[in-house]
Amino acid sequence: MSEIQVFADADLAYQAVMLKALADTVLDAQKRVRHELAQRMAKGDRLTARDGDAKLGSVNLTDPKPKATVTDEAAFADYLTAKYGDEATVTVELGDVGEICAVLADSGHEDLFTVRQVFPAWVREQAIKDALLPRHTVPGVTVTVPAGVVSARTEQAAVERVRAVLSGGDVRVLAIEGGAQ
Repeated sequence: MSEIQVFADADLAYQAVMLKALADTVLDAQKRVRHELAQRMAKGDRLTARDGDAKLGSVNLTDPKPKATVTDEAAFADYLTAKYGDEATVTVELGDVGEICAVLADSGHEDLFTVRQVFPAWVREQAIKDALLPRHTVPGVTVTVPAGVVSARTEQAAVERVRAVLSGGDVRVLAIEGGAQ
């Protein structure tokens, strides 16, 4: 059974501030290192981190799939009409009903209403997927390949080394006795 430690408010405030400073510093360094690795590695690469014979973990750069995004709604709507026109729902939007009744009674103008084509969500999704097909262009859709993401996976050996560093030294931010928790 482990010994229960009681900390004064000042001790906890000290730990909170030091851990915040440590986290900020570590996160800034992590961003910088990930950026540098993303510049050096090819998508799909994996590197192993070692300290002597101990495997500390691995780093890899993902190889994401292309992503299609509608960037020109008008061109995309034209494509939907041409390829999926029979799937569209047509609605009529009427203007002022009183005015329509009076004008229709006189002459029946067509400029008093608007015909709209509305495509179901599955049609839009299918058309966007069409853009991802090889040598297939969908007007109004742009296909991009996102940048790869650098991810790191740690082994227990890395965690133990970090705990030893943080527990030993002049600034004891984890308040861990003997390097274990």
